[in-house]
Amino acid sequence: MSEILISRTKINSRVKELAERISADFSASGAEKISIIWVANGAVMFAADLARNIKNLAVSMDCIKCSSYGEQTISSGRVQTSFSAQIPVRGEHVLFIDDIIDTGNTSKEMIGKIKKLRPKSLKTCFLLSKEARRSAKAIKPDYVGFEIPDLFVYGYGLDAKLIGRNLPDIRVM
Repeated sequence: MSEILISRTKINSRVKELAERISADFSASGAEKISIIWVANGAVMFAADLARNIKNLAVSMDCIKCSSYGEQTISSGRVQTSFSAQIPVRGEHVLFIDDIIDTGNTSKEMIGKIKKLRPKSLKTCFLLSKEARRSAKAIKPDYVGFEIPDLFVYGYGLDAKLIGRNLPDIRVM
């Protein structure tokens, strides 16, 4: 049995806090709606729960598919992506959601692709952050759920060799 790093209760509470802050920040900037672009497959649970808790804003959602891990537990450094926006991005307020920011290289590449679509504003939200592994050129997240040590984790959408996404908590491999 693997060790639980972050419980379902802590995740649910933090997701609600993040959603409140995101709702307030986007509303304060004059937004009435936001376009959420989340990274499949790892951020599926987080993005869905976060979107359900966003208040006073209309939400449209789409996903971007990328990978730098494959079946490994460390990043290969090569990012493979697939994205064709099906929701409005140009001139829109956009929230990019991912499960984890590690070195930041994958996120930087994804953010670059979204910026080319010329959103009105773009904010980033990550469930987990490994600050210790971040490269100097990485993006700085706008919202982070939890800072974690340099461990390989799975559960709540994140997988370990393609299993464990369905677990309600985050566990250490």
